[in-house]
Amino acid sequence: MNAQLIILQERTTAGYVKLMLDGNDYRANLGVRVVNTEQDAGAYKRIGSPVEQQQSFVWQQHNKNYVDILPSANISIDLSEDLIVRVSAARVMSRPQYNHLMPSTNYNVTQAQGQGGNPDLDPYRANQFDLSVEWYFDDAALLSVALFNKDVESFVEFKRTIEQHEGIDMTIDRPINGSGGTIRGVEIGYQQEFIYGFGLITNYTFVDGDRTDSISGRENYVPGTSKHTINLTSYYENDWLSSRLAYNYRTHFATGVGETMMDDFGQLDGSITFKLSDKLDFVVEAINLTDEITYLYERNEYAPTGIYQNGRRFYVGVRYSH
Repeated sequence: MNAQLIILQERTTAGYVKLMLDGNDYRANLGVRVVNTEQDAGAYKRIGSPVEQQQSFVWQQHNKNYVDILPSANISIDLSEDLIVRVSAARVMSRPQYNHLMPSTNYNVTQAQGQGGNPDLDPYRANQFDLSVEWYFDDAALLSVALFNKDVESFVEFKRTIEQHEGIDMTIDRPINGSGGTIRGVEIGYQQEFIYGFGLITNYTFVDGDRTDSISGRENYVPGTSKHTINLTSYYENDWLSSRLAYNYRTHFATGVGETMMDDFGQLDGSITFKLSDKLDFVVEAINLTDEITYLYERNEYAPTGIYQNGRRFYVGVRYSH
């Protein structure tokens, strides 16, 4: 294994203008945001062979600068006192994770394999459109349906290549800007308080995507996206107690690393908050109460690449708000 000094600096400068519109039965805003991103990344690279008496280190520096122009439009229309239609369209961007941008390589000499970063990664850029209808049919009650479509210019993929480190040919995975694609779907949400502080919050999301992986050639696998996602939360609240029991489930999805898939996964979590005073809360949290196992495989379920049992986790704490 190797240890490295890594420096990653990111400076952003942004400005925006917005036009607000408001009528008797509608609200709207139109705007544009301009963002300039300056990124400096540096790390030491070990050179030489492990059999040599001494090894030199060379500092690698990478600078990147880019500008994004991000227009957006949002409008809400009141069809009645309890029925609202919302429409939005926008150009959006999201920067890659910092660990993906680091100009470094971590590897195991014995296994001759490892992972590295890529400071030349571009951010995620997309044009998106959303349409939703919300029905507030009772106090603390909502039924909603939303349609969405997002055209993504590029997803981050992981490319596996042979690189030489310390005089040894190694298999290294690095993130790259892969092919883009389209994500579309529908989300249905429902929440209601039934009686005496007891309530339910639930939503279901269906996602369909068109994309061809630039490395594997697989079609319709959008990294990190499940076709079906369900969230179900029950709650009870009063003046001194707040409790939640939530079950979250998603079907299999591509991880973006080679042809690795994560299998269907569901997890049950819970939390209880006791209000000790106006500023002090006592909190108990439980994660993965059903002790679910994370199962990763490549191409099909009979070729596992990772099986992880993270166990049940419990947290106790005190929260103070001033």
